[in-house]
Amino acid sequence: MVGIKKKPFQGKGKRVFVTIDNFCLGEEKGAGALRAIESVNCDCSDGSIRTGVGLTRLEMGGKEVMVNLSGDNYTLYLVEDGGTLDCAERTESLFCMPADEKLYRYNVEAGAGFDLLFHFSRGSRCCMVASPRNEWVALFPIKDGFYMLQGGAWTFMEVPNATTAMCYCKGRVFLGKKQRGLLYSEVDSPWIFSSKLDESGEIFLPYDFGEIVALINFRDCVYAFYDYGVVQVDAAGSPLEFSVKSLDYSGGKIYGSTVGICNNYIMFLTDNGVVRFNGTKFEKVAKNLDIRPKRDTQVCNYAACENNYLVRYSDSRGGMRTALVAPDGGGYYVTDRLGLSQSGGRAFCIKSGVVYEIVSSGNLVGSERYSFESRKTNFGIAKKKIVKSIRLEGEGTYTFALYCDGTWRSNTVPFDGGVAVIPIDRRGTEFAFEFQLDKNAVIRRATVEMIVTD
Repeated sequence: MVGIKKKPFQGKGKRVFVTIDNFCLGEEKGAGALRAIESVNCDCSDGSIRTGVGLTRLEMGGKEVMVNLSGDNYTLYLVEDGGTLDCAERTESLFCMPADEKLYRYNVEAGAGFDLLFHFSRGSRCCMVASPRNEWVALFPIKDGFYMLQGGAWTFMEVPNATTAMCYCKGRVFLGKKQRGLLYSEVDSPWIFSSKLDESGEIFLPYDFGEIVALINFRDCVYAFYDYGVVQVDAAGSPLEFSVKSLDYSGGKIYGSTVGICNNYIMFLTDNGVVRFNGTKFEKVAKNLDIRPKRDTQVCNYAACENNYLVRYSDSRGGMRTALVAPDGGGYYVTDRLGLSQSGGRAFCIKSGVVYEIVSSGNLVGSERYSFESRKTNFGIAKKKIVKSIRLEGEGTYTFALYCDGTWRSNTVPFDGGVAVIPIDRRGTEFAFEFQLDKNAVIRRATVEMIVTD
């Protein structure tokens, strides 16, 4: 059977070239902009389409770390467990806190699985402090106290009326107090809390901002984050020299489990989006993303790595999403990261039972893709047109598909000298692009050749 070659459209009209050099995830600004209707793992902060962060497997004892616990929400902690601060080789332990409010420790010797340690309060956050002997000490707060891990040994320290909000600042541990205040330890003995000691005690905070949901040390001050407010405590000097002031915060509800430091800012999620604080002012960031957390039954967490802030939350439609905020304040969505956690300046997640570290040099796993799908566009011309070709400028390996008249068609041409000219020959009014990139591929510009037919 002889095949019949389809003839190209021969419509008469004006030949037009339209250049797209601003691929974007939010509001389109200026000529040459094309907005995504759905994009994942792609960074468009400079107007091009680039691949974002990826994953590398976490190994301990020469084996990849597997999670054998039930549930679908975890917090991971990789903490120093033995050795001094200046020791070149330190011992690390991996802990996991799933939604069942229990703390598990990875069994390195067995090479698989986690062993149950303690029952914890949900929302607890590990706090690393330095002992007077220059040793690492890990503190895990629970209600009315905390567990202390030092040199491989566990000790429970009772602190009546303490909440799970904790931070370490200027040689002291600070804990939230159930009745409008903070508790602070003796200086250089961060596990000693006693009202009988001159160097430990409590600070009364007369503010009606709801509950204290997080404490954080930032630029040698303690910041207390409430449901709807932020208070700064300058803890320099003796307790008699401590000072307190309420900050001018007028944003939405603050989710305490997302409060963290990244790129010299405090970052956190609110019900109005992601906010950063530089010590002077609060600023909403990632404005190009429609981040709308679900207000009720919110389960969210964060991680910071390589100057990027990642936050996982339940959106207003009830689905889980993970967004990344870049140093410039822009953002993009990544594949939803189960078990998103931070420890020691590193970010972790869990995929198919395997623990991964999130890094810019990593790749995606399984069926995950770096993909960008644009919204429909008529290229600023309402009339029907024949798209003859699309000239791409970029590098790396990619696949391309074009939408027209209800159907998608794939047609990919490799880059040659940074240019790929894709023959199209499709007639319609509105079109859309879809790109899927391999790691380190870049799409910088697209020039559409078309004939306007009526």
